[in-house]
Amino acid sequence: QAAYLCPRLTSKKKCPICEHRQLLMREDAAENEDMIKNISPKERQLFNVRNLKEPDKGIQLFDLSYHLFGRLLDARIRDSDEEDEWDLFYKLEGGLTLKVGFVDKSFGGYSFVEAETIDFKTRKEDYDEEFLDQVFNLDELLKEEEYKVLKEKFLESADDDDDDDDEPKAKKKKP
Repeated sequence: QAAYLCPRLTSKKKCPICEHRQLLMREDAAENEDMIKNISPKERQLFNVRNLKEPDKGIQLFDLSYHLFGRLLDARIRDSDEEDEWDLFYKLEGGLTLKVGFVDKSFGGYSFVEAETIDFKTRKEDYDEEFLDQVFNLDELLKEEEYKVLKEKFLESADDDDDDDDEPKAKKKKP
């Protein structure tokens, strides 16, 4: 299943998938419950990760639901003492290494991992500026599709009545 950035949540633009979800909810939310859930935006996070147990793999991209990792990370930082500076764990100099314990889970026929524990450990040595040459530029990885392109991909075919505009046509007001 393909994943796309939601223009409505990302940049406050119109989103054809959100519009379709709203239509399904207006028609019959109970009957369309599964479809509505499947096309609802999901909060995901991307991290550059260096697994110290497998350093030969280099920097890896870690893509996970906020609810399976980020929520626990936020809670650990929020509940820490200010002088611990856990909120600065990502810094090259004086940063910390995260030791994360994951558990295997399954739900609805899908298997996944969820963070169960997160510890903040002092690094043995700081990272230098050259370390940044190894990481993925997360801003460049994320691409927001134009309205028309996203609509075509979502519907799996081009709309015959749309012209070349990238934005939806304005709704006509009833007299």
